[in-house]
Amino acid sequence: MLLPTYDVFDESRYFQPAEKQATYDFGNEHLGVTICEDVWNEKNFWPESRYDRDPVTELVVQGTTLLLNISASPYTIDKRSLRFDMLRSIAKSHHRPVI
Repeated sequence: MLLPTYDVFDESRYFQPAEKQATYDFGNEHLGVTICEDVWNEKNFWPESRYDRDPVTELVVQGTTLLLNISASPYTIDKRSLRFDMLRSIAKSHHRPVI
């Protein structure tokens, strides 16, 4: 949904954002799948938003019970702990587990 074009990223050069997203049933769960940047816009974690939309909130409104994020960011020092803290904030804000 969100394509970064800052720092080392130029995703809009290769990809187009999805027009919509959906949840997927898996047993008793309703999975919400996000890809990398979709979770990097958490309003309760970052001082300002880079994007007008929030894919995580959109999935929660659709009934997501479990959030899955697929990420592969370039290596930087402390990126792992930053990502963990941000995902923890998302889990607390939306009262949903994040994997």
